[in-house]
Amino acid sequence: MKIKSAKNSHVTGSESKTPFEQFKRNAFAKMVHAVWLLWRKHELISSLERRKDDVHFLEDIGLTKKEVEREIVKLRGEKPF
Repeated sequence: MKIKSAKNSHVTGSESKTPFEQFKRNAFAKMVHAVWLLWRKHELISSLERRKDDVHFLEDIGLTKKEVEREIVKLRGEKPF
């Protein structure tokens, strides 16, 4: 998008970037997102393992200990993306 004003005229956003710079920015964003997804999955599994013996937690989520253990195995077996 080009912004023109009385004082200056300049190019903003993706128009100011070369295709290679856009590729680098998009690749970096995808990598950060992938790392974030893996961390969230790791945290979910850790949380479930820590709390699978907590009776109040199991009542809140409406699952049994065996079902939580099955979910943990299922999460570990899933592909990350």
